[in-house]
Amino acid sequence: MPGRARPAPGRPTWAPLLLALALLGALAACAEPGEQPDADAADDAAEERARLDLAVSLTDEDALDHEWTLVCRADDATVDGEPPADYDPQAACTAVEEHAPFLVEGPDPDRVCTQEYGGPEEADLAGAVGEEDVDLAVDRTDGCGIDDWERLEALLGPPAEPAP
Repeated sequence: MPGRARPAPGRPTWAPLLLALALLGALAACAEPGEQPDADAADDAAEERARLDLAVSLTDEDALDHEWTLVCRADDATVDGEPPADYDPQAACTAVEEHAPFLVEGPDPDRVCTQEYGGPEEADLAGAVGEEDVDLAVDRTDGCGIDDWERLEALLGPPAEPAP
């Protein structure tokens, strides 16, 4: 086109860059003052991953009932109620984080279990891990239940020692 100046070869054109900067500035002006959506969303997501509200009802080998609620928020673990002796809420929260898929989805319904009795302990867990509901029953009446209990021992407490 006659009369149109073209940049010399190897020299950048600043017009597209200036246009992009102007558009970014206009978009930034549209945001609410002090609003940082990306940072807030990341904080909310981290909080949801670390969030746990779980009620545990446990019947031990002496047919005594223990009920407690475990609450985990980021690095804070609290327990309210009557957990087993020497209960460590922080270890329980770590176990929940490690086994969250199992708590939410439950055991594989097609797994094969050995027919061995591990003890009379049984536990019901209800609540939420993040935004996922938990509704799980664990007992020690067969090999699968024994394995489940061992997996969640930091959350449920150790089973009774077998009689000699």
